[in-house]
Amino acid sequence: MTKPFLLAAAVAAAAAATLRRRQAAQSDTDALWREATADASR
Repeated sequence: MTKPFLLAAAVAAAAAATLRRRQAAQSDTDALWREATADASR
């Protein structure tokens, strides 16, 4: 009973960490893109 629950919790934690990393990477990309377009429009 305990093992499947622990496995599910570990999978959920890994998925959440992956999602957070992806969102952080996306916001970095967005910031870089804004800087580049601001430089280009000057």
